[in-house]
Amino acid sequence: MNARVTRAFERSEALLSMPIDACVTLTPSGAPLARRGAVGDPQTSRERFFAYLDAHGLLGEDGLLAAGAGVVSIGDHFDYAGGEARQVGREGEAILRWLAAHPPDQAILLAGNHDLSRDGARARER
Repeated sequence: MNARVTRAFERSEALLSMPIDACVTLTPSGAPLARRGAVGDPQTSRERFFAYLDAHGLLGEDGLLAAGAGVVSIGDHFDYAGGEARQVGREGEAILRWLAAHPPDQAILLAGNHDLSRDGARARER
C-alpha cells in the first residue's frame, strides 16, 4: 500500500471504534469540486477501494478525499467473494464510515440492495 492508501486505511480503522453518529459529517464543505468520481457496486476490500480512488487522483495525502475531489458511491459495499462473512462486513462498514466522515457535498452515498439486506440482517441479530 502506498502512503495515501495506508493513511485512508488507518482513518477508516479508527472510525470503526467510534459511535456511528460521531463518524458522520453533516456540514457541506462549500468548496467547489473540480473532480468527481463514481464507484458503482464496489463489493471489495478497503485496500482495493482506496487504491482505486488513489489511482484516479481522488485520494489526498491525509488519507481523506483530496481537496476539490468528490465521489459518488453507488451502493453494495458488502458481500464480495473471497472473505469470511464477518471480515467482509467489517470492510464494508469501514468504507461506509470513511465516506460518511466527509462533507455531504464531497461524498454522496447511495444504498444498494446488498447494503439494505446486510442492515436488515444486522438488525435481526440484535
